[in-house]
Amino acid sequence: MQSSAQDKSAEFEAAVIGSFKFLESDHGFLRRLSQPQKYTRLVVYESAKLYVVLSYGPPAYEPEMSFGRRGIDDVSGAYSFHPGDLVELDCCRNWTWNKNGGNALGSWVADLARLLADCGAQCLAGNPWIFSQMKARRDRLIADWKHEEKLKGVRSQIDSAWKSKDYAQVVRLYDSIDDLSDLDKKRIAFASARAELG
Repeated sequence: MQSSAQDKSAEFEAAVIGSFKFLESDHGFLRRLSQPQKYTRLVVYESAKLYVVLSYGPPAYEPEMSFGRRGIDDVSGAYSFHPGDLVELDCCRNWTWNKNGGNALGSWVADLARLLADCGAQCLAGNPWIFSQMKARRDRLIADWKHEEKLKGVRSQIDSAWKSKDYAQVVRLYDSIDDLSDLDKKRIAFASARAELG
């Protein structure tokens, strides 16, 4: 496992240097290598305003890419962008992953480079509008996820109150839910009637 992980790590680094050389030659990025942990390899590209980080290591042992604006997306409370942010851009609607390369590490890295070159051209040019579009989409996804998690918690409390026949609590908890199903409405009617009786 040890030499295999080290071999893959070295293979990853070589693939990144080969596939992402366009960042240095076409966009003026500087490259630096880092190995923060024994089996983790980072290849970092930086320009005056942008960064691109390619990583490989535990637990997934899969190539990963993140990028963003220096001093904006790499500060506390902010977040970097990823391949998923690029494929959601309008300019990238018809982009497809190269299925001929299989799961080979070099092919995977080459596809990440192709994705960044093809779909991230405006990002690499530092276009603030494209970054704000990606951030707005990500913020919506985060807000939706938080809302769903909160809703799951409330629904779990409703189920507990329902099972314990605390109908007044069921009605109170349902007050915090906006989108009610037909079953929810029937349960509210039943719980309201039982709460008044009881």
